[in-house]
Amino acid sequence: TSDSVPVPGARVFVQGDGPLFDALQANTGTEGRYVIRGVPPGARLVRASKSKSQFIGDSLPVNVQAGQITAADFHLRF
Repeated sequence: TSDSVPVPGARVFVQGDGPLFDALQANTGTEGRYVIRGVPPGARLVRASKSKSQFIGDSLPVNVQAGQITAADFHLRF
């Protein structure tokens, strides 16, 4: 929406089990952008949250294609 603003410092991570998924996370920068590299192809659930804040976390299903960029735009709410 037009009243959306970036949320710096939010944690974004790919949900999954095992040490590989522990590394698949990033924090948003000052413009609310993030990059997570090395996500295996397939159906994934990506989550975003901001601890110690009033924002409500969000999650999005994404389908990661090998060799492609996949976008997931979150809308954290109060």
